[in-house]
Amino acid sequence: MRKIFLLPVFLFFLTASCSKAPSFRIKGTVPGSNFEGSKVYLVALDAPVTRNVDSTTVVNGTFEFTVPADSFDVRILRIPARFPAIVEDLVVVCEPGEVIVVLDSISSGGGTRLNDILQRWKEDKHYHDSLQWVVAGQIRSAGNDQEQIDSLTAESQMISRSMLSAYISLLNGNLFNGVGLLIYKVYFEAIPAEAKNYVTRMTGRLYMEKDAQLRARFE
Repeated sequence: MRKIFLLPVFLFFLTASCSKAPSFRIKGTVPGSNFEGSKVYLVALDAPVTRNVDSTTVVNGTFEFTVPADSFDVRILRIPARFPAIVEDLVVVCEPGEVIVVLDSISSGGGTRLNDILQRWKEDKHYHDSLQWVVAGQIRSAGNDQEQIDSLTAESQMISRSMLSAYISLLNGNLFNGVGLLIYKVYFEAIPAEAKNYVTRMTGRLYMEKDAQLRARFE
């Protein structure tokens, strides 16, 4: 009789645990005391259209968010500047799991597969941007030396092509998650038509369905 009674109870808890939707959790720190009590915003990638924004407060240098998991949901962590202190925005993908982030002058985060990919992309982007900054400075210093300017311009273009090729590879490897959506949206103007057509053939209207800004752009 006891076994008969326990079976429905077991099935109830099993059903409850299975029906619980997966979540995405952010555990963040903000070094120093400049931003104690500041609002931290979790802003949707298409927030200018959807106005989808969550917020919390920095308490004892820490903050947390928990939202429903969706590997296509791209968000931006943002803290308003308190000059001269400025915090760099950090992009995250709300896939199931937990990420640990640090919001600072150079922000970082990781802990899930897609967010680890985003962190590597961010580091690569910073590296390539720094190369372009150096070349731009050399061009400014070249004065009227047209031969040197032409050489440096060609070097800058080569860096840009290398960057774009890497980003297209990243896009193609993540067509069906938020990393691909982010790369497609950020570099849309630079991506060649052939690469865009491939994305469209593979994904159809998926990106427009997932991002209100993209949808508004094409409709």
